[in-house]
Amino acid sequence: MQSFALWVTSCCNMQCTYCYEGKEKKNTYMSQQTLDNVIDFIDEHMSHNPGEDLLIDFHGGEPLLQFDKIEYAIEKFNKMFGKRVRYGITTNGTILTDNILKCLVDNFHYSLSVSIDGTRETHDQKRRMKDGKGSYDIVIKNARRILEKRKDVRVRMTVDSTTVNKLFSNVCALNAEGFKLIVPGIDYFDSKWDQDKMLILYQQMLLLKEEIQKGKLTARVGLLDDYQSTAVRVCTGGKNSFHISSSGTIYPCAFVEGNLKYVIGNVCDGLDSKKIQWIQSINELSVKACENCAHEQGCISTRCKILNKILVGDFCTPSPVICNVENLKFNMSK
Repeated sequence: MQSFALWVTSCCNMQCTYCYEGKEKKNTYMSQQTLDNVIDFIDEHMSHNPGEDLLIDFHGGEPLLQFDKIEYAIEKFNKMFGKRVRYGITTNGTILTDNILKCLVDNFHYSLSVSIDGTRETHDQKRRMKDGKGSYDIVIKNARRILEKRKDVRVRMTVDSTTVNKLFSNVCALNAEGFKLIVPGIDYFDSKWDQDKMLILYQQMLLLKEEIQKGKLTARVGLLDDYQSTAVRVCTGGKNSFHISSSGTIYPCAFVEGNLKYVIGNVCDGLDSKKIQWIQSINELSVKACENCAHEQGCISTRCKILNKILVGDFCTPSPVICNVENLKFNMSK
C-alpha cells in the first residue's frame, strides 16, 4: 500500500494545551492549485506502483476546515483509483454539517476518528475552543451523530501526566456512550512523566483489563491490545509513506512536518532520492540500548528513530517515556 497524508491546513478552531503544533500555529491552507498538483503527483507516483492500494489520510490542524478541498480530492481520487483507494481522517469533532456527516460515513472506511478525552471534566481541561470555552458538549453531540451511522467510529484520547489518574473512568465513560474502539494515546512530549505517574498508568491499565475480563467493558481499548510482538517494523517514511504539507512540500512523517531538514521533495519537482536514502539510512540504524530487551522486536523506539531524535536528541537513544510505556504494554500483552 502507498500512503499519503494530506495536510490540507495547519489551522485549527481549538487551542488544546498539548497540541503538537504548539500555541502559535502557522495558519496555512492548501490552495486549489496546490491540491491539483498533489493529485497529479500522487497519480504519477501510483503509475509506478501498479496494482497497489492507496491510502489517503486527511490531516491538520483541523482538516474539516477545508472540507470543500477534501470533498474535491475524494471525487478525483475515486475516479482515478476506484476501489483501490481508501480514506482516513481524525477530526476534533466540532464541525459537522449534514453534508460532512454523509461524506465521513460514506467514504472514511480505513479510519474515522474523533478526538475525545473522556468525561466533560477531563476533555474540557485540555481541549478548549480559542475563546477558552470547553468543547465537550459540541464534540460529544457530533460524535453521537456519527456513532448512529458508523458503529466503528474510533475515539482518539490523549493521556498526559495530569489526566492519567482518570484513564479508567474516562474509558468507561466512552464505553457507556456506545463507542466500540477507544484508543488512548500517551503524550510522549509531556515532560512531567515520572515513575510515580507510570505506576498510576500501570494501575489504570490493570483496572481496564480487569473490567474487560469481567465483561463490563465491551469496547476494544487500543492501549491494552496494540502491542506489536512481530519482527521489527522498519519505518516506511519516504519509501511508501509520505506527508504532504499545505504548500506541497513532502516529508517522511508527521513528526517532522514543517522541519526543513527532513524535506524529501515537493509535488511540483518530485522526490529527492538522496534525501530519501538519508532517511532510510537513519531507519536502518540499530538502537544499542534495546538489543537485550525482551520486546525489542515490537517496540516503537527500534522503529521510529526520528521520534527518538525529537524526544531525546539522538536517533539511537530511546525515550524513557516510550520505554516505560512499551514495557507496560508488553506486560499487558502477556
